[in-house]
Amino acid sequence: MRPLGRIYTVVPLAFDRRRTPRRPARHIGQILTEPTAAPQHCLVIQESDGGVRIETTADLPYSAFILRFAGTEAKYRVIWRKRYTIGAELLVQVTPDTVEHSQFD
Repeated sequence: MRPLGRIYTVVPLAFDRRRTPRRPARHIGQILTEPTAAPQHCLVIQESDGGVRIETTADLPYSAFILRFAGTEAKYRVIWRKRYTIGAELLVQVTPDTVEHSQFD
């Protein structure tokens, strides 16, 4: 393997354990933690079929939240946190039918 720069190296695909490929994204999103709470803003920096990576200064006290961005709305679960960056797994894509009945279950 050839180094890309002084710090970065190439990781062989055999060692990449991700289930789905990541796509770079630069979308402003809204995080909803509970029905009466005001939405908190974030930047969606990466997305995939199985989850997202977001950056936010908001403190998320809950492990599950609704995220709206780029015309989509879905429920996610926090998998990891590192300072202002959060990795979240997609739990369910929210449709108009599920928003009213079980948005924060």
